Amino acid sequence: MDVSKFTDKFIEIVREAERSDNKKLRLLRSSLLKTVDLIGPKNFVTLSANILKNNFRIEGCEDARLPLKRIFNVSLEDLDGFLKKKRYPVGRGHPLHMLSMDHVNSVGRLKTMDDTLSAIEGASSDEYLIEALNELNGLYSELDIHIRKEEEVFFPLLEKCGMEEHPEALREEHKKFRGILSELTGLGAAAVLGDRRNVMEKILYLKQNFIPVIANHIFRETYVFYPAALEFIKEADQWEKIRQGFEAVR
Repeated sequence: MDVSKFTDKFIEIVREAERSDNKKLRLLRSSLLKTVDLIGPKNFVTLSANILKNNFRIEGCEDARLPLKRIFNVSLEDLDGFLKKKRYPVGRGHPLHMLSMDHVNSVGRLKTMDDTLSAIEGASSDEYLIEALNELNGLYSELDIHIRKEEEVFFPLLEKCGMEEHPEALREEHKKFRGILSELTGLGAAAVLGDRRNVMEKILYLKQNFIPVIANHIFRETYVFYPAALEFIKEADQWEKIRQGFEAVR
């Protein structure tokens, strides 16, 4: 697929995604992933980055990234299945295997978080509310370590190897995730002080926004970003340096 054909396909997908329901988005996701397979993940992220970097606009669409991200909206149940199905041509000690296992564990945490948030919404006892909120705080430390592996070790080498746009976009999303979870870690104290209304509003926001957004992020990394990384970073010694770097992140 040459650049002009890819651009036409890209525009078509963005336009469809902007006005599609969930059923149509699933079909677009399948079509997009087939395009990734057809031209290769490295070509896909490079071509799409160039289009977006060059102030890509279509009529009625301010930012093409937004409808494009909609294509990767998946439920936690579906994401769990997608993660368990995805395989990379690497061994168990490879950095991508390590990152993908982080994702599998995070989805387990997110499922628990979703259930707990639902339970909190109906909780009448402040004691239960505080206890349940405290149980969620472990997600922050797990996610923080995963983010540090990517931002301190993985992304810099990817950028040196020529990947543009995508690492910085993922950093921006990481920053938002950290901010939201930082608020989450403070909700227990707010509940102790009796600010129940504020706590419940934040819980509703977390349930409706944070969980779907991070599921979207994980899916894109799994099916587009990580496969592309295997093409950008080809030398075994570079992957070994990343593995050693990961082990130093605590």
